Amino acid sequence: LYVSPALAFAHPGARSVTGGVFIEGDNYPAEFQNKYLIADFVLGWIQAVEVRDDGSVEASTFATGIKGISDMFYDPNSGDIFIAGLGRGSIFGDDEGLRGLYRLRYSGV
Repeated sequence: LYVSPALAFAHPGARSVTGGVFIEGDNYPAEFQNKYLIADFVLGWIQAVEVRDDGSVEASTFATGIKGISDMFYDPNSGDIFIAGLGRGSIFGDDEGLRGLYRLRYSGV
């Protein structure tokens, strides 16, 4: 049984969509609450995805300029998002991208 994806990106809009976490609670602005976050390893963006009751899908920008994301984790106790980065140096021959484990915490603007 084949089921079509809820959201698909055509090149050059996406290159390597990785990771994914569901944001719960109210630690982030209302526009990102109860959304599923996905990241693009190559292009360095994070999108907040919402699947609506009518089946339509909307994606909005959560963050940009974060290349090398390989996975994301959400801590329900703190509301923080943890990003695992493999870095790009070993794959693309440059020094761009995250290497290690990083924490995203919304502090308000």
